[in-house]
Amino acid sequence: MSTDSPAKTAPHGLLWVLIPGAAGFCAGFFGPMVLVPESNLGPIVGVLFSGPAGVVLGLVGYFLTRAMPVPARGQWLGLVGLSALLALVTLFCVLPEPARRGYELEVKVTRLRAPAAATGEVIADWQKRIAHATWATPRAGWEQKMRDALRQDQGTVLEAAVVRQREIKVNRKPWNRGQLVALPWRAVNETRSYYIAPADHLAAVPGASLQLFVENDSTRNVQAPDIWPPEEAVQFISFTRATPVPAEYQTLP
Repeated sequence: MSTDSPAKTAPHGLLWVLIPGAAGFCAGFFGPMVLVPESNLGPIVGVLFSGPAGVVLGLVGYFLTRAMPVPARGQWLGLVGLSALLALVTLFCVLPEPARRGYELEVKVTRLRAPAAATGEVIADWQKRIAHATWATPRAGWEQKMRDALRQDQGTVLEAAVVRQREIKVNRKPWNRGQLVALPWRAVNETRSYYIAPADHLAAVPGASLQLFVENDSTRNVQAPDIWPPEEAVQFISFTRATPVPAEYQTLP
């Protein structure tokens, strides 16, 4: 019975394939699931990239250590180091990029309307949607109920000339997770319409300059409404919802 320790016996050639391959596969398969939960690239990275890369690197390491030659202890250190390095590089490559929170806008108000005044536009937009969605059956009486909801809604439809906008992001890497970042302002020369919900009332008058925020979370999963078309004006109105700029964004440089 042999009493040789692993430091005296060189790693078997099969280990040079299995250990780096397993390290690359696990880092590429499970890493994105933990670091970027909304991503579906985990299996792809592990199966198609980091796993096979570990096998190839392991074979290269095996032949190099045999050709040089390298002592058994050095081979074990090389095998472990190569596997750890591959796992770390894979995890670094799948670290999440900053996520978009939305857009801060600087606008000049041109017109304010009650939601009821936009009923014709909203109904026409939903008639087109329903005509194209032949696989779905709209709720009974949706048009009249939509008219009633718009008539009762206390929000505001704000038309404005957008002067400039900037994107707000949040960092998600382990060392800067939660840190907010504002990208540089970008000039815009467009007229857009926004819906301001009653709870987000803005003191705006035509001709005034205003700061708005439009939420656009890149990590949020879009889900179809349980009721189609939706019942609440804030859900079905055909204008982008805008709110006052959150306090945490107002101080960003």
